[in-house]
Amino acid sequence: MTSCFAVVIREPAALAGIVKDALEGAALPSVCDVTCHVPQTIVVDADRAKLQALVRSLLGPIVEELGTSRSTGESPLISALRGSLTESLGTLGRDPSVGDRASAALDRILVDDASIDPDLAPALLTVAATNGDATRYNRIEAARASASSPQTDLRLLHALGSFGEPALIARSLDACLTDAVRSQDAPFAIVRMLGARSTAVQTWNFIRDHWEALGERLPAVSLPRMLENISVLTAEPTATEVAAFFATGPGAEFAKGKKTMDQHLERHEVHRLLARRAAELTSALNP
Repeated sequence: MTSCFAVVIREPAALAGIVKDALEGAALPSVCDVTCHVPQTIVVDADRAKLQALVRSLLGPIVEELGTSRSTGESPLISALRGSLTESLGTLGRDPSVGDRASAALDRILVDDASIDPDLAPALLTVAATNGDATRYNRIEAARASASSPQTDLRLLHALGSFGEPALIARSLDACLTDAVRSQDAPFAIVRMLGARSTAVQTWNFIRDHWEALGERLPAVSLPRMLENISVLTAEPTATEVAAFFATGPGAEFAKGKKTMDQHLERHEVHRLLARRAAELTSALNP
């Protein structure tokens, strides 16, 4: 785990210092860890509203200071940070103002309007999808047919995996086994769905149930990448099932001897333990 991961668990206000480091060019990955991966690992559904309020209070002022567009001479790092934190504020924080901005910008994003900041466009697209319904899903899916480049198509594909309704996620997962999604893109679409708390278990069930089909269709070298976010699966009984699947189950032979898989599984066990201890602490503080 990164040092900032541990610091922010002890003291959430430490995020301000971490963001300051990022603004000075040192810690963008750390900011992403804090605002995205920590909550996915340790926050239970009952505390989701509290997490959203915390994210809004921490990130709202920072995003406001960064503004909504690039300034002349702005460094690429600041642009990337604006997109990353805007996405976190709109998804984890469910900030209504960011949600409104995303909805208003969706039409321009879907036609690949070059006037939208290229670092903000994917962030706003993800926010729009996170807050979207079946009608919005169909619009984004239709836009893939006229995507101006493979990069734009991949961005739209990732957005389709950001919806929260199980029926829509099932459509995105099923498409990964068809020609609707290029085999080289499918692992990246799946890993995003595996990394979101709201869709992680459904995505894991899909991987488990279609393990052989995925192995036949997807490039072998990309399968470890597809599984990178198994560390999110910390709730029981899924956490035990994941560990057993790669220890003695259908995935054991695949995982054996692969350093990347060893790292994924080690991280999964660490996060599983962290979630358990966080639950124990919460229980002790709220008898």
